[in-house]
Amino acid sequence: MNKFLIRASDFLLSLLGLIVLAPFMLLISVWIALDSKGPVIFRQNRVGKNNRDFILYKFRTMVINAEKQGLITVGTRDSRITRSEPSSENSNSTNFPSFGTC
Repeated sequence: MNKFLIRASDFLLSLLGLIVLAPFMLLISVWIALDSKGPVIFRQNRVGKNNRDFILYKFRTMVINAEKQGLITVGTRDSRITRSEPSSENSNSTNFPSFGTC
């Protein structure tokens, strides 16, 4: 019974968070769509706890196929980054969709 209550509260709080953040997520989606071509949401397979695979969904802040264009650069302006990324990186707004990966 205790696990059920914990899971139910996790679900309800996540749902509430999504409802509250939905307007911001919509604005960010429109911003990314107007800024560059391609999908708004970036999808990546990751490995989590106990080597369990899961899919990470995140707002796209780099050009399509950025990983094929070269190594990650540090300390300089990376040409693979879209114009919407610099300000969104400071606010972590690109991580909003992570609420849905439970």
